[in-house]
Amino acid sequence: MAMLSHAKDIFGTARLSCTKQAVKGWPQGSNALFKHAAIEMKQLNEPFLWLEPDAIPIKPGWLDAIANESATYPASIIGRNGVAVYPADIIDLAGNAINDRQAFDVSLDPLLEYRTRDTKLIQFCWGGIKLQPTFVEVRELHSPETVLKLSDLQPEAVLFHRNKDGTLIKLLRKRLFPSLCKVPFTVVMSFFNGDADQAHRTLEWIARLKTPKTHPILLCYETGVPSVMVAEIIKSAHKSFTSVHQSQYRRPPRGTFAPTMAFIHAANVMQKMGKPWLWMEPDTIPLKPDWKKVLQEEYDTCGKPFCGPIVPHRGHMNGTGLYPANTPELIPATMKATGSVWDWKMKDEMITSCHDCSRIFFHTWGVIDGKLNPIEGPDPNFREAGLINQIPDSAVIMHRCKDGSLIEELEKQLCLT
Repeated sequence: MAMLSHAKDIFGTARLSCTKQAVKGWPQGSNALFKHAAIEMKQLNEPFLWLEPDAIPIKPGWLDAIANESATYPASIIGRNGVAVYPADIIDLAGNAINDRQAFDVSLDPLLEYRTRDTKLIQFCWGGIKLQPTFVEVRELHSPETVLKLSDLQPEAVLFHRNKDGTLIKLLRKRLFPSLCKVPFTVVMSFFNGDADQAHRTLEWIARLKTPKTHPILLCYETGVPSVMVAEIIKSAHKSFTSVHQSQYRRPPRGTFAPTMAFIHAANVMQKMGKPWLWMEPDTIPLKPDWKKVLQEEYDTCGKPFCGPIVPHRGHMNGTGLYPANTPELIPATMKATGSVWDWKMKDEMITSCHDCSRIFFHTWGVIDGKLNPIEGPDPNFREAGLINQIPDSAVIMHRCKDGSLIEELEKQLCLT
């Protein structure tokens, strides 16, 4: 109903129309929806623009421009690759050609080639399964051709198809409505009985660091954490965050990877909340009071939905990082991989849409020969001489430290003891 309400605010009239039954799979699902719409439009005797969710209007007056061109050629299909204006009788012309073996636009193309007109108003870029079009402010060296900038939009185009990860809308919103683009991310801290003490210690450290109250926090915790401990953690969170939300999840079943199950739960909660979020495990330690501000500015300007430290020599984003509200839609395979390590698993689904913020978000795994190492080695103990000095001065937050030693050393440096 929320979608219908938004539609009524935008269009002259709006109503819902549903297929008689759900149709799963591709192309079966999209074909069934198109045929349903075509039948309804024949009854109304009206041409129609088939507008898929990943077709993004890019200019004011986009609909008038398409309608005017369609009125000039009332019997033609205006556009290609599915997103197009179709005549009212399209179901009679080609309904029998649509089958479950291929997408409806592929079926219609050879049959109605003579009635199809290309248009400069609709720009199309398909990409691929793993290289879907994504938009960035600055294209990096050797970026795939599906990594685009706003300057790649064709001058005459008013509609772009396709962009699924939200980056085009994000950059357009920033250009057209700069005051509306800054949505504070929600810090998500997840813990279970085994690291609840660590979560409490980290939140207390954030308070002693005098971190300003600028962002909300979501505390996700596993069934079995004592209520007294949860209450203490909530009390600590209130010291540094604008609001404190809670979500409890069941203990992961045997055969699943517990951290991944916690992440999946958090991703689903944040999708419902509709907010970007920082996955901050209890062993993620802020280094400077303005860490939230610096991360927020980095995320607002990077132009990509994912933002985190990319692990050297492995090429995946470490799990501690910033995620968009619609993360489950962007990494569907990962959301089902309950027995895998999610940050490694999601690499193929999102790495081209990820900004590497290692400059400000330092990641280390362990220590090898006295050097912090991003992928192996025993847990770092920052009481060891010189180890803390290996963290770059530009970093405002780091992952990971499990024994509290980094907090102890930071307290000494900042004279907070």
